[in-house]
Amino acid sequence: MSLLSNYTVLLRVMGVDDVLALDICSNEPLFGPGFHSFRVINPYSTNTVDHRIHSVPPEVLFPDLWFPLLVMGDLNIHNPLSDPLQQLSQREISSSTPYFKKAAESGFVLLNLPAEYTRFPLVGKARP
Repeated sequence: MSLLSNYTVLLRVMGVDDVLALDICSNEPLFGPGFHSFRVINPYSTNTVDHRIHSVPPEVLFPDLWFPLLVMGDLNIHNPLSDPLQQLSQREISSSTPYFKKAAESGFVLLNLPAEYTRFPLVGKARP
């Protein structure tokens, strides 16, 4: 049975560069009754010329939707909530705070355990 015979996958334009979003839809319920679709957002957020501003705003990453949403990608933000053991500058904390605040207000949760990452560095000096 083919994935595409049971699901429709739609590419979404989010209005900013550095973001790919897919809507996955089905005639059958997904993630419980009442949800026939969910969205996956995959950003690669980078610092702009102003180091306090990232290329993908929090409102794009954490929109208020009525259906399930998974945000995954490289946000390039550092915050004590996701990495309590890392020494962070005040600039890093202040630039990441709007993202963690918007995510919390919208009911998102961090799936990784604090200080646990989902990438493997290509150089021996970097930590995963």
